[in-house]
Amino acid sequence: MNNSVSQASAMTADQPAPGRTLGALVWEHFLNDGMANYVPGILPLLVSERHFSLVLVGSLLSLITLAQMLQPMFGIVADRLGGRWFMLWGPVCTALGGIGVAIFPSVAMVLASLVLIGIGNNVFHPQALATVRRRVRAGAAGLAMSIFLIGGELGRALGPVMVGALAVAWGLNRVWLMALPVVLTWPFVMRWIPSLPATRSARWSLRGLPFRPAAPLILYAALRAVLVLGLSTYMPLVWRAEGGQVVAGASLVTALIGAGTIGNAAGGALRDRVGPGPVVWFSLGLIIVLLAILIFHVAHGVWMWPVLGGIGAALFASWPSAIMAVQDIFHANPSMGSGIGLGFGNGIGAVLSFPLAFVAAHWGLGPAVDALLGVAMLMVVPVSLVPAWRLNQWGPGSATLRSRGM
Repeated sequence: MNNSVSQASAMTADQPAPGRTLGALVWEHFLNDGMANYVPGILPLLVSERHFSLVLVGSLLSLITLAQMLQPMFGIVADRLGGRWFMLWGPVCTALGGIGVAIFPSVAMVLASLVLIGIGNNVFHPQALATVRRRVRAGAAGLAMSIFLIGGELGRALGPVMVGALAVAWGLNRVWLMALPVVLTWPFVMRWIPSLPATRSARWSLRGLPFRPAAPLILYAALRAVLVLGLSTYMPLVWRAEGGQVVAGASLVTALIGAGTIGNAAGGALRDRVGPGPVVWFSLGLIIVLLAILIFHVAHGVWMWPVLGGIGAALFASWPSAIMAVQDIFHANPSMGSGIGLGFGNGIGAVLSFPLAFVAAHWGLGPAVDALLGVAMLMVVPVSLVPAWRLNQWGPGSATLRSRGM
């Protein structure tokens, strides 16, 4: 008994402080998602300088997101093996792939670089999400998850505008400079990211797992991904087609994703206080209203930035609640559950986004953007099917969703 306590104490002493761990993972998430999602900032240049087709350019973000469907499988491996190497090496692969998209002139090499980005994203996110949930104090899980997700959102917000400015000033071949922060801070990250224990009870296969109760949450994540991908891809192209500058168009994505940091922080904190139901429903209503304002041209010019910012804040406010709900359903497989909630849902969303590229190529950018309002209205269906999000379950007691409660 004493030996067990001593061993447990020694293991705790060897682990970095939770605050440092969260800080290191937030920084890695910022770098990883910034490199993986900077593509909107150079879309017009890929069309004008590399002569890529509009269909290919419109599908690039969807291809990156599609690869996330493999996250559950990497999550299974992470649960069974433990360790920390997925968290450490994932952003390195993402950075290398992000550089390749910009510097390689051929479509084949660009697609190979997208595969490398997909590998980096897939190995990093499931284990990192499980680590964040494992290393926080009780009652603050939603806020900690929000802080982690904000790191990625800041990367996605700043990545496009930074790389757009870099490419316009110095050319696409200088985009490799974006990878320097990964190299320079990697030694510090190694010190502060802990090694997770192996979960021997975790399954090696997907058979027998509770996918049925998780299905509405996966559908919700997929439809949300369609909105994020569609707005991130087509709003810069719409701006450019109307005579706007490349950097200004990229900053539309910055407004969308950057405001998501505010919504994410508020959504995670409110989830801990009032439960997930009110957060999810209010954010969905706001998305529908603001999308209608954008699509029906109620907002013009500079007003597009605050409207897109409001949509981004609403899109990300409910994200901590959705991811943690899936984690609770797959509580015996935390990394795999994280991969299902984040990657698998996003991957399905990427598949559903391909028709938007077809619409844009054949009927124009306007109809492709208009279709996003219908996607937002469809989100009412999965939200209505989650028991813990229904009106009679609202309140702080519903903040923890268990599989048996589904």
